[in-house]
Amino acid sequence: MTDKMYQNITNSDEGGYLVPEELATEILGMVEAKSVCQPYLRPWPMTTMNEKINYLSTKPTAAWVATEAAAKTASGVKWGQMELDLEELAVIIPFSDRWAKFANLQVAQFLKGAIAEAIVQKLDRTYLGYETDSPFTNEISVDISAGNTIAYGAGADLVEDLSDAMGVVEAEGYVPNGWACPIELKALLRNLRDDNNRPIFEPANAASPATLFGLPIRFSTNMVDSQESPSTKEIIVADWTYAYEGKNADIIFDMTSQATITLSDGQTSVNLWEKNMSAIKAYIYRAFAIYKIAAFAKVTGF
Repeated sequence: MTDKMYQNITNSDEGGYLVPEELATEILGMVEAKSVCQPYLRPWPMTTMNEKINYLSTKPTAAWVATEAAAKTASGVKWGQMELDLEELAVIIPFSDRWAKFANLQVAQFLKGAIAEAIVQKLDRTYLGYETDSPFTNEISVDISAGNTIAYGAGADLVEDLSDAMGVVEAEGYVPNGWACPIELKALLRNLRDDNNRPIFEPANAASPATLFGLPIRFSTNMVDSQESPSTKEIIVADWTYAYEGKNADIIFDMTSQATITLSDGQTSVNLWEKNMSAIKAYIYRAFAIYKIAAFAKVTGF
């Protein structure tokens, strides 16, 4: 009989199956490695569907004490609260039983790359603001203010535009810690030089990641045009720790041949049993919120 991964998995309380721990760790690692956003975001472990995070909306201040017995001055701080709501993200991959029968590897192992790719593509595009079905209130590119947006060509050259984007983040009181860039702009960055003809972009090597102005830079094919984003490409720089990603660590996995699924066109339905097919469903839970959008800036108009 064809191995359909029904062995070595444990039943979950939700009626699906938990991916074996090693495979779950591998898929989550692949997602983070491929994502342009996730490694930068502040992770927030979640064990409930909703969590409220208390934070200081104004910074505390310190004051010198005039004499030993003098009253101490209290900071005029204000508190705020941010909510993180876990949302379900699912990927369904149908395949024929004939394909599974003659596959050399177990089906879930064979498709792990496709599962990770689908998850990371949707997460990146949703967090950045390139998807129309986002369940989250915040979207990075969409929420960046006009004052934190630098038009490509506004400065003397691209080096100045990129430096100005860092400058507006710094002027807001934040320290940039990373860049996100479409992969097709990588060649453009390789040609950039400072006034001393030194490259401002350093490609990755075995010892260190790629850097731009000394800050890590990540490239992705997931930074795409859409109706909700600028009509052209953009490069984003930020103190990314002011964006939170709520995480529930498990990947839930299920496989069935006893279902009718709707294909990606949103219209065509396929009865798996009638077609001698099966489908893998993998789903995770994620939350996303931006604490300080002023910590983000972009150069747009490429």
